[in-house]
Amino acid sequence: MARSLILLCLLLAGCQSVQDKLNAAKSQEAVTKARVSLPDWPVYCSEEMPAVIPKIGEKFRHSQARWEVVRDNENARIKWCAEHYGTVKKSYETPR
Repeated sequence: MARSLILLCLLLAGCQSVQDKLNAAKSQEAVTKARVSLPDWPVYCSEEMPAVIPKIGEKFRHSQARWEVVRDNENARIKWCAEHYGTVKKSYETPR
């Protein structure tokens, strides 16, 4: 597939010199080989938020306080995942 694409580029670029054609073909081949797939999302980032189930006889404010702790932990996890994946994406975008 890549070779046929290179040959097509060479044939269509009739007014270029041979060296220009070879350079274009090499750069096209490098682009084809350089495709990168980002790693999968960490399992930690795919977990569901735990449920806060009120206990029998527990006052509402205590259930609410437990829920707020779970929510804060969930927000911290989401923030970490976004920062982590943003860093990974940026490292893959910068040439090495």
